[in-house]
Amino acid sequence: MKLRKVGIIGTGHVGSHVAFSLALQGEVDGLYLMDIDEKKAKAQAKANNILYKDILANLNKSTEGLLKTSFGVKKSDIYKEEIFSELSDKEKKIARKKFRNTILSLSESLTQEKDKTRLEKLKKAFLDFYKQVYKVNDFSLSSVCSENMKETNKEILKKALQIVKK
Repeated sequence: MKLRKVGIIGTGHVGSHVAFSLALQGEVDGLYLMDIDEKKAKAQAKANNILYKDILANLNKSTEGLLKTSFGVKKSDIYKEEIFSELSDKEKKIARKKFRNTILSLSESLTQEKDKTRLEKLKKAFLDFYKQVYKVNDFSLSSVCSENMKETNKEILKKALQIVKK
């Protein structure tokens, strides 16, 4: 998969708006800001950083109570690094756990949902979350879990990835 990196020169009104929009949409893998005022560029980069709390809040809003369960697994290096750039080690660990719990909850909900409207809503939420959080978006099991994950959880993820890929 080809990485999509974008550099923006100038962090005034237009530059910061473009950076924020790109970050929010999850359309780029790397976002680099430059400005004559280095402090301003750093502050804008920090402000535009998609924090894990924002991603989870957007997901919760879009699924409106459709998620059924949550599980936890071991730490892994499958997430987009820029999500964690402003977090302490402890906060990173918490964020990774929340992401694992969320992807498993989404997956289980997807595999059990029978209502077509609710299923489509869950599929969209899964895809949005998947693109925002994970480095590789090829719908492989390795793109969303480590080898340490329980086999039952891997099966749930496999089924969900097949549903969303269709």
